[in-house]
Parts: sequence; C-alpha cells; structure tokens
Amino acid sequence: MKVLITGAGLIGCRTATLLAARGDDVVLIDLRPDPAAIASMLPVGAATVVTGDLRDRTAVMEFVASGRFDAIVHSAAALSSAIRQQPTLAADVQVLSRTYPRV
Repeated sequence: MKVLITGAGLIGCRTATLLAARGDDVVLIDLRPDPAAIASMLPVGAATVVTGDLRDRTAVMEFVASGRFDAIVHSAAALSSAIRQQPTLAADVQVLSRTYPRV
C-alpha cells in the first residue's frame, strides 16, 4: 500500500516507521522537514520525505493525484510557537486541510 503522511514530526515519523515495517511505501510531506530530527526518529530508507505546504490546496491535490496514494494519514499540526506568530495557521493546517476530498 502507498501511504502519504502529513507532518514529519514525532507522530508522522513513528507512523511512517510502523507502516514501512509492514511493507508499505511511505511518503512524508512537511512544510519544513528537519533532516536531523527525522533521521533520529526514522530508519534510513523507511520513507521518502518531501517539502510541501498543506495550505496550498491546488499543489497538494496535484501531488496526491500524481502519487496515486492508497491512504493518507493526517498528522500535521502547527506547534504553539508557530500559532502565536500566525494565529490562523492552526485552523489552516489542522482544520481546513481535513476538508480535502478523500482519496
């Protein structure tokens, strides 16, 4: 199964590790992936990591369509420090991105 995981933080990387261990093809998408943090949580080669902004609905829908994903796990979230700087960020990432059409 090919799975897209939004968010390459702790939850996204842990989910990717478990899915890859069962043989799934995993892709993580994150606004600002941190290679060092990801490497500390995710076995080498367990997933492909791409940079992308979930707030860009058109780009995300094109990426999803081109990737032919069987499932999407939404684990992306705005952290409190980012929310303080951009209050609407939480709504954009954690609420509006859930309104995308189902795969």
